[in-house]
Amino acid sequence: SASGGSFILRDRHVPGGQWVIIRSSSPMFDQGGAVPPGTRVTSAQTAVMPQIQAFKQNAPAIRTEGHARGYRLIGLDIGIDPSLQQLANLVQLGNGDDSTVDTEPSDIVIDRSYLHGNDAGNYRRGVALNGANLAVIDSYIENFHDANGDSQAVGGWNGPGPFKIQNNFLEAASENILFGGSDPSIPNLVPSDIEVSRNLSTKRLSWKAARVPVKNAFELKNARRVLVEGNAFENVWTSGQDGTAILLKSTNQDGNCSWCVTEYVTFRDNIVRSADNGVLVNATETGRKGVPQPIPANHLRIDNVLFENLGAGSSGGAKLFRIFGGVGDASITHVTSRSNAGGVLQPRDTSDVNPRFTFSYNIVERASYGIGAGADEGTKTLARNFTPYTFRQNVFVNTSAATDQAASDSALDPGTLVLIVSACGKWPRSAASYSTSGASP
Repeated sequence: SASGGSFILRDRHVPGGQWVIIRSSSPMFDQGGAVPPGTRVTSAQTAVMPQIQAFKQNAPAIRTEGHARGYRLIGLDIGIDPSLQQLANLVQLGNGDDSTVDTEPSDIVIDRSYLHGNDAGNYRRGVALNGANLAVIDSYIENFHDANGDSQAVGGWNGPGPFKIQNNFLEAASENILFGGSDPSIPNLVPSDIEVSRNLSTKRLSWKAARVPVKNAFELKNARRVLVEGNAFENVWTSGQDGTAILLKSTNQDGNCSWCVTEYVTFRDNIVRSADNGVLVNATETGRKGVPQPIPANHLRIDNVLFENLGAGSSGGAKLFRIFGGVGDASITHVTSRSNAGGVLQPRDTSDVNPRFTFSYNIVERASYGIGAGADEGTKTLARNFTPYTFRQNVFVNTSAATDQAASDSALDPGTLVLIVSACGKWPRSAASYSTSGASP
């Protein structure tokens, strides 16, 4: 039903395992159709999608009533009337300020739908996920930007989860995907059991010339048990932030969430490309001075990730990994990266200790800096800032024409191979560059 400018998903007391289905009547979306389940839609299918539009300022096109559950939205074109210049959430699953999970929506799926903002105007968020058992799958979400605040394709801060974000096209100016960013109003809540898989997270390049502020491709500020797998993250440049693609941190954003934490995150089998910097992990952060620090970020695993074309727009050269502030149990394995001229791994400063760190089985370019910088490069930085640490069987490709610092650090693990190509200053770009022996760990 519609009310106050929104199509409302009411609490129909739908029994568990049953669904209210709101869908296109086109057979294209049937199991045997041209766009069956598991297929990502594009804007090319809009001719057979019924339209639902937001037309009133800050009134979502679709929102949930308290405790609404059991809805599947399939094959819909959800957009914004061109006359509307300001919108917080296009689809609002949960209002974001419930004080108990009992009143939040649950069991809602957005499936094979096209959600979009407009070129002119401020459109903050495609989908707000603040409930339980919510999913966005096989959809196309584009053109979300807001000059007055951060914008996301998908974001959540006040729902327990689980959440699934799978096989979507995701385009937003600030953070394409964000969990946290506002303190939850439910005590002790940490959004949990989050799956982000097989998505393309991107930013339109025309925003650079238009000076639309951009930030990052993926950010966690309060999240637990997160799997980020099989995605591509691209097109992040220095603007609202320093062009870092992936940010993982624990954040007490508004001062009321000392329990906030980012922990037990697995980031694997992803591609990160065309960003000014790679990954920043910050143990704790607050959004205002004088408030309690949150629980430090911990148990973060980065595995089998390819970084390409980092630092193309950065005057200082890309930094691959920065780990700050007391991050515990971080692991980086089976990573391949080139063009990270600003450094492979950096702590915040000489007193920064991030314990139980693992860096193994990686193939990375070492251009201007490697692990640490200058006289501190190599094991001095590892022993001082990441102890106890495990560092074994890595390959450093030294492309620096000015220094062979990486090759001269005799205290590196004996299993570390340093390839010196500084004479040409380039790393071969062929696919064969990534090949390893079948016996390689």
